Amino acid sequence: MTEMTRRSTLGLLAAGAAAPLFAGSAHAASHADVVVTIKGFAFSPASLTVKAGTVVAFVNEDGAPHTSTSKDGGWDTGRLNKGQRKEIEMGKAGTFAYVCAFHPNMKGTVVVE
Repeated sequence: MTEMTRRSTLGLLAAGAAAPLFAGSAHAASHADVVVTIKGFAFSPASLTVKAGTVVAFVNEDGAPHTSTSKDGGWDTGRLNKGQRKEIEMGKAGTFAYVCAFHPNMKGTVVVE
């Protein structure tokens, strides 16, 4: 084996060994900072204040499907069936009202600072 081939092989082995470390870091960064539970046809907590960049998970614990849909179009979790969750990063500052698209009497507010 030539010196060049040996270096290339060692470089590939080192890169392959490091790949799981980067994959783990990317996965760990996608966790929710705050959880909003959907239960009893209500969001809990119904109102929250977070910093910009906070990841909020909406988790449906009801038997009925629900959404978390901001009134200004900033986010929409889409249909969440029982046990499903959707994570949304709150990127810009402001006060955002949201509802369940299927049950508009379900309301909440996120204040992003």
